[in-house]
Formats: sequence, structure tokens, C-alpha cells
Amino acid sequence: MGNKNAYIINLLEHRSSQSTYAYDEDSSFFQEMDPEILDGNVHTDVTLTGDSRTYRLEMHSVGVVHVPCDRCLGDLALPVDTTDSIVVKLADEYDDEGDYISVPEDEGTIDISHLIYEYIALSLPIKQVHEPGMCDEAMMKILEEHLADRSNHEEDSSESVPADSPWKDLEKLINNNE
Repeated sequence: MGNKNAYIINLLEHRSSQSTYAYDEDSSFFQEMDPEILDGNVHTDVTLTGDSRTYRLEMHSVGVVHVPCDRCLGDLALPVDTTDSIVVKLADEYDDEGDYISVPEDEGTIDISHLIYEYIALSLPIKQVHEPGMCDEAMMKILEEHLADRSNHEEDSSESVPADSPWKDLEKLINNNE
């Protein structure tokens, strides 16, 4: 992540003013945060506005991140373009429950690296898969073989489930989702 201190903003220095910050998130940033996002090249602009006790952080991130494909586990590049904001208040103690974050007034600082990461991660689609035909062919062949073995095993075991069993309905749902 390079200079971790660059992501720490001293709110007390910005009373009744507007400040802007620019950050570039690269592979070291994403590796330090969480293995969910493998790599990336994202630029984030942060605008801080506020008065003596309440501040608004506006964050705009744009770039590309790399995640594993949910289907073949291959590298999948996804675009990022998200604008988010959060209210930060000075208070007696730290609290991040609800629609705003409270930071202790005696500290007066906030580390926004996790906020940037979370907003980038939340902007990604829930289902992260390659376009049809773009998955790793070798992995797809292994997956098809595994699914064929599994369905053969389920056909054998389904004969032992009585027709009026509630498990029969669950089995139908599982088989329809494959």
C-alpha cells in the first residue's frame, strides 16, 4: 500500500474548509486489505468538507480490479466506477454503526483506506463470472466432469428417497439450479 499514513486524514486541520486528496490503489493496496480482490489499478479522489464537528467525505473511485471468476477461478478484470459519501462526526469515542462514523475528538483522525476498499468491493457485481465462452477451458472441463460424477451419484441416491419425502422437493430445487 506504500505509505499507509497517506490514508489518514486529520479532521482537526480542516475545520470549516474543503480539502481534496488523490490516491492510487495498486496490487500492494489490495493485497494488504483482503484476498477477495487479487489486484487492481484504481484511482480515488476524496473531497472533505465540513464544519467544526461534522464532515462529509465524498469518494470517487475509477479503474479496474482483478478477482477470481466464480465459475473457473481464472483471473477476471472488472471495471470500477463508484461515487460514495459518508458523514464523519467528532465524538467522545469511535463508532461506525449506522449512517455515519464517529471518531474520538481527542484523536481527530480517520483512516480512510478501509472505506475506499469497502466502496470498491461493494461496487462489484455479486456474481463475478467471465462472459460465456471466456472461462478457462481446462478448468471448465474438470468442472463438467465433476458435475457429471455428482449427478450420477445423486441419481443413484435419489432412488432411496421416498416419493412423498420433503427431501424430494429440495432435491428437485438443487437439480434445477445446476
